[in-house]
Amino acid sequence: MRRAWIAVLITGCSSSEPAATASDALTFEKDIVPLFNRSCGSSDNECHSRVAFHPNKEQDCRGWLSLENAAIGDTIYAGPDQGKATGCVAMGLYDRLTKLDAWECGAPYFVMFPRKKYVEPGKPEASHLLNKMNGGPQCGVPNAMPKGTKASAADIELLTRWIKTGAPR
Repeated sequence: MRRAWIAVLITGCSSSEPAATASDALTFEKDIVPLFNRSCGSSDNECHSRVAFHPNKEQDCRGWLSLENAAIGDTIYAGPDQGKATGCVAMGLYDRLTKLDAWECGAPYFVMFPRKKYVEPGKPEASHLLNKMNGGPQCGVPNAMPKGTKASAADIELLTRWIKTGAPR
């Protein structure tokens, strides 16, 4: 009986793939933030910078997504209400992606679609951001990102691997 148990343990731990090293592990800061910086207008006020982000307290602090890697969301950053408080808590990018629902999913915009997180750790197929970058199923808004085109295969693969591994910080 003891030999059978040891055989199960040894068999369960063997793998034909080489073990990943610490340098192979994907992280948010090292791998994902640079992806957003180079492709999503997070630093140039073009698409997903803080000036586009306007969280709405009545909608659980959802708003147009800023991909700027900073704790933002408690203040309005542009327009006639610039400098006013939003009533929401400032959140870093990692928390906005993993804790907030996409503004496009659910009421009041597209009530026929259920709410979805931007990133659902461990579940790439359920992650709105990946679906949007991949041009896949979304919440009522058929435009792919970035800028109306499908993201590169390398960026999609990187984001998919990061989400599959639990979206490590």
